[in-house]
Amino acid sequence: MAVSELMRLFKIIFNMQSIVIVDEYNTPFMSMLHNSRFNESERKNIFDIYMHLLSSILKGNDYLHKSILVSVFNICDVGLGSGFSNVEVYMTHSGLSGISHVPNPFEHAFDFTVSDVWGLIN
Repeated sequence: MAVSELMRLFKIIFNMQSIVIVDEYNTPFMSMLHNSRFNESERKNIFDIYMHLLSSILKGNDYLHKSILVSVFNICDVGLGSGFSNVEVYMTHSGLSGISHVPNPFEHAFDFTVSDVWGLIN
């Protein structure tokens, strides 16, 4: 895969492992799931391709230092996280009733605060 090859070249040229950041990594996958024109076989093929892409970047890749996948959906909840180890999930909406009560050490770096939202509204 092209990303894995870029990571290998980065290691050769700079002698450093890569940090991969993918924003909204599962948007194409979720769009496919909600598109009724794909039959079950086609959806399975797309899922397999998606898993192969993520696996080639994230699993057993000696050129990877860390990765960050940013999405609206939890990687484990949508079935894309199976088979990955050392996964930590941080929800932007921790502490909201009924959604997540898991503490998030990065919460200050996500979201708008309540004051920010009211400032935008006003």
